[in-house]
Amino acid sequence: MVLVFSILSLALREQSADLAAWARDTVSTYLRYAMPALGVFFSLTFFCALSPLWDKKYRSPLWIRIRSLCSLACSVILLALAGFFGALSAAEAIPLEGYIKALGIGSALLLRGMYLAEALWQKKVL
Repeated sequence: MVLVFSILSLALREQSADLAAWARDTVSTYLRYAMPALGVFFSLTFFCALSPLWDKKYRSPLWIRIRSLCSLACSVILLALAGFFGALSAAEAIPLEGYIKALGIGSALLLRGMYLAEALWQKKVL
């Protein structure tokens, strides 16, 4: 995500002041919605991933599917949010739509990383 912000700031240096201000406003508006959602969804998927530590019944295949669906639904919501703001910010002078979608993909992959954490935990426990 930091890489996307760096590339975006370099691309905005070459643009006019009005276009750069519009692009910054558009990205900050997207982040006002995406960052709180990412925080809530990250905490939700984090506690879902930790639930097998609290009780053994959460290790059953049914609960594994529920945790997978929770992570998938949260990722889809973040991708839809990025797609919506990406479509609103489409411009010919700067590929702002691509930057916003890249931020959305990065946040969705962050949530999907819970699968990796859960797989590593299962190998260690089993």
